[in-house]
Amino acid sequence: MKVMIVSVLVMGLAGCSGKDGPLAASSPSLGPLTGNWQGQMTRTSFTGSGCGAASIPSIDRGGWLITQLNGTTDVLSPLGHYNGTANGSSFVLQGGASSITGFRVICDAPAGTQGASREVRFAGGTLTATVDGNSMTGTTVDTWNEYAAGTQTLMTTMVAKYSFSITKFM
Repeated sequence: MKVMIVSVLVMGLAGCSGKDGPLAASSPSLGPLTGNWQGQMTRTSFTGSGCGAASIPSIDRGGWLITQLNGTTDVLSPLGHYNGTANGSSFVLQGGASSITGFRVICDAPAGTQGASREVRFAGGTLTATVDGNSMTGTTVDTWNEYAAGTQTLMTTMVAKYSFSITKFM
């Protein structure tokens, strides 16, 4: 008896229709950028100083995870997390501090900071990219904040600019 009731319910729901025809379950809309990408980021400029300045990577090779779901693009790169709307082959996304917690360094210079512990955290950035088929090139401008370890005391801010070229895995 239970099987028959379920069958009747399923058949009844399948027969329902909206104003313009049968109701369809809405499914997520994945965009063409969704997938795993691989490539290299190369630092093109750096401003600021701090104990952690030498720890900000100058070259990074690694995987990128990009998702496009219902119009929102989310990019997790080796150095940052960016999101926004990517329409067409060129776009700009904003980065936030949500995915990179940072790292801890011990100061060795200048005088007075030797041995001090600092935390360097990704504070945000901008990713600008152009897509051509399964290739993407672009730039990022990323801000890193350095804090006295274990505090919210900002010691300095550093800005790193990168160029990148990545290819989508098929």
